[in-house]
Amino acid sequence: MHDTNLSNTLRFLGFWKRNDIRDHFVTFSSSLRFELIAEKGKGRYYMRAVFDGMEFLMDGCDGKMYCPLTNWLNLMYNNLNMEHESREAICSGASDFANLQTELKYN
Repeated sequence: MHDTNLSNTLRFLGFWKRNDIRDHFVTFSSSLRFELIAEKGKGRYYMRAVFDGMEFLMDGCDGKMYCPLTNWLNLMYNNLNMEHESREAICSGASDFANLQTELKYN
């Protein structure tokens, strides 16, 4: 990801706000990773976000560092998903991203 993509993704996840960071700059060679964590023997899964080696709380995860997978999936689906018709048009080859005008919601 480029620095502007990282910065916007971090904003979407609530990193800047939760950490009271006013300058939204991402340094060269920064990294953001999402880790899928399984709770052994329980069948429960969680997502964890790590930016430059620092775990952080994500919005929509009930204040938990290990975000329940269903919460994380709902956050992504409800905020980053295109409307059904556009998604179907792209998947069928009837449209492409260059001609598609889809507005992403940011809460």
